This record gives sequence, C-alpha cells and structure tokens, in this order.
Amino acid sequence: MSNSITAINKLVPLLDCDLIVYRVGFAAEKDEPIENVLHSVKLVVANALAPFANKAELYISGNGNFRNDIAVTKPYKGNRVDAPKPQYYNEIREYLINVKGAIPTDGIEPDDMQGIRQYELKGKSCIVSIDKDMKMIKGWHYNFVKQEAFFVDGASADRWFFTQLLTGDPTDNIQGVPKIGPKTADKLLSGGTSPEEWLAICEQEYQRYYGEDEWQSKLSEMAGLLWILRKRDTPCPWVRTRLTIS
Repeated sequence: MSNSITAINKLVPLLDCDLIVYRVGFAAEKDEPIENVLHSVKLVVANALAPFANKAELYISGNGNFRNDIAVTKPYKGNRVDAPKPQYYNEIREYLINVKGAIPTDGIEPDDMQGIRQYELKGKSCIVSIDKDMKMIKGWHYNFVKQEAFFVDGASADRWFFTQLLTGDPTDNIQGVPKIGPKTADKLLSGGTSPEEWLAICEQEYQRYYGEDEWQSKLSEMAGLLWILRKRDTPCPWVRTRLTIS
C-alpha cells in the first residue's frame, strides 16, 4: 500500500454517487437483470471506499440546482438535455438512497456537498471522486478508478478555479473565455503568483473578449457556475465585487 493510500485510511470518505449511477448504468448490458446491476453498484461502492476505515458520507443529486438561475449565456448542462439516461437509472438511484444511505442534495450538487463537508471537517475528510472540478477544493482526494490518493494544497486549489474561469467547462456547458484552452490558461496564469493576481489576469481576458459592457457580468456568471461551495449559503464570492479567497 502506497504512503498516500495509507494517509487517507483514517479520514472520512465523501463519495459522489452520481458518478456511480452513470458508470454502472451505462456499463450494464442491454436488458441485464436488475439484480446483477445492483450487485455491480454494491461492488463499485465497496471498491471506492476500500481504503477507508471510517464510515462514509454518500451524496446524490436531489431536486433543483441553484446554478440553473445563474446561467444566462448558455443553459447550465444544457448540452445534456437530450442525452439518454442510463438503463436502470431510477433503480440504481433508489438502491443508493434506500440501501446505501446516499443523501439527496436538494438545491445544490453532490460536488458542493463534498466541498462543504471537506471544509467543515477541517482536514479529517477525503473527497472520493473522478471529477476534475474537485481539484479546486483543498485537502485529500481519492480517484477510485485509478486508485490514486493525492493532496491538493490551497494555492493549487485556487489556481485550478482560475484556470476553469478562463477555459470554462464544456462538460457542463460553461463558456468561460472562448478560444482559451488549458495550455493557454496555464501560460496566462503563470504571470501571477497569488489569487489576487490570477483574478486580475482573468478580468483582463474577460474584458478583452466580452468588452466593457459585458465582461463583469460574464465573469460573475461563469464564476458562480464554476465555484464549488464551501458553505451552503455562500456561493462564489465574486458577485459585483472582487473575489475574496478564504
């Protein structure tokens, strides 16, 4: 067992069950017996939590999402509206909620609940996910597919947020600044060494692309869509004011 895996053993695992719904659901054979599918869910959950000695906290999407009200440029996750859901979508969700104890996150996403709990538990938890967005949350992370544990420090977490603020997130239909990809974003942000300097770089790029009339509202919109919550009632601090990094 690697040192990093050993390091997370006594932490509280925070698992995003939406990932399991889709991974297992789409992997199921056509008309595969539901018993087999739910057994696969059981195994995936067990494998994801295998490195941990403590009881896990499981989260799954509930009703509503505050980001739907923020999105103006493009509908949030609007590129997925017509995408088919996996076979046995409802049955897998019900199993995770009723048998595994997954908690629906009404109004927010499982990502947000992971971020909130990671900050509440102050170094005593580990985010269990394969979602690249979670790299903006400092602390321990465990990729349950690669079976890799890694630590994200505060500076790296902040920089990842500003990287996404430039690139956007096509997976979630978040535009960012068009034509700025990861390499360009990294090059731009290398001109700064602090959140304040990274924010100034982002402001400059938004102003360049969107113009004087729109850049501030676009920056506020994209930041609100991308920001993973640290407190349930505190969305991205960048709303009509400069971003405050906690």
